[in-house]
Amino acid sequence: MPAKTMFLCVPQNAYMRIAECHALRSRPVGKVPGGAVARPLVCQSCRLQARVDAMDLPTVLMAAFLNGCRPAAAASAEATA
Repeated sequence: MPAKTMFLCVPQNAYMRIAECHALRSRPVGKVPGGAVARPLVCQSCRLQARVDAMDLPTVLMAAFLNGCRPAAAASAEATA
């Protein structure tokens, strides 16, 4: 998996690197020790995580993203909710 692969995160309604998605999910949930940052609420209930891990969603490389190419939204239950 290229480190600079972008996809459309439906819960956050933002374009995100796959590596950043993994980093957000590795954060602790709930009360966190001083200096740590908690996982965002939208990441706690995300149903796209399995598709991100399997690379089963539309992606583009960051170079193409910076040139104006945008990945399509993944078809999922969250996209219609």
